[in-house]
Amino acid sequence: MRPAISILTFLIFIAELWIGLNDIKKEGQWRWTSDNSGISFSYWSSGEPNGGRGSYCVHYCKTSCGRNAYGWNDLPCSHTQEYICEKQP
Repeated sequence: MRPAISILTFLIFIAELWIGLNDIKKEGQWRWTSDNSGISFSYWSSGEPNGGRGSYCVHYCKTSCGRNAYGWNDLPCSHTQEYICEKQP
């Protein structure tokens, strides 16, 4: 239970973070960086992904995504911010 609490605490205080999802190989075909698998669900913010110029990577945002504050947003991969990783057991 402790790791889940730590993750929730992290998400409360971090406004934006990379989640390891991109469409670098083919526009609109979103793949996880860890294993190149496709997505089985999505949590896009309203109006996203909008395919902005060079927006191939996805971040989770809770303050900069407009009215629908929580969700995914596509951004240029060069944008600097925090990230989250999954640790295998």
